Amino acid sequence: MLDWARNNIMNDAARPDRPISIIIEGPSRIGKTKWARSLGPHNYLSGHLDLNSKVYSNDAYYNVIDDIAPHYLFLKHWKHFIGAQRDWQTNCKYGKPIQIKGGIPTIVLCNPDIQSSFSVYLNKDENNGLKIWTSLNSIFMVLDETSLYTQAQEPTVTETATQSVQNQEETN
Repeated sequence: MLDWARNNIMNDAARPDRPISIIIEGPSRIGKTKWARSLGPHNYLSGHLDLNSKVYSNDAYYNVIDDIAPHYLFLKHWKHFIGAQRDWQTNCKYGKPIQIKGGIPTIVLCNPDIQSSFSVYLNKDENNGLKIWTSLNSIFMVLDETSLYTQAQEPTVTETATQSVQNQEETN
């Protein structure tokens, strides 16, 4: 996961033209959200997609989509987020269309239960085309019940990711 972060979480000038997103599936309370939110300036979307300017910033280095059901994301902006597509529009409820700069990777966090699991959703026969597309635009990690953070590991994980972002900023 750290290699993915080093290669994809960076400012606009250093970021690959089409970064790869990551889908992380694992049990609750192992540190998925804490890890994802520790990597740098980001947009955090949880429960539903709210892309108004008070919540969503075009200056973020990456998006974190946390506990949003795969069928809901599919209906809204699956390919925009996971494909790190650039310059797309969304229409917030009762609002004017908003231009999203995009081009940033997305970390999708989910639990392994049948309603939340992206792997269960993508493995349905009717989603085979979406599964192929998603595999070309993201990597998939399945975590066990082992915490991402132990007292010995926490500073290493956070400092390494933060240092990677800082190094990218210093070279620009």
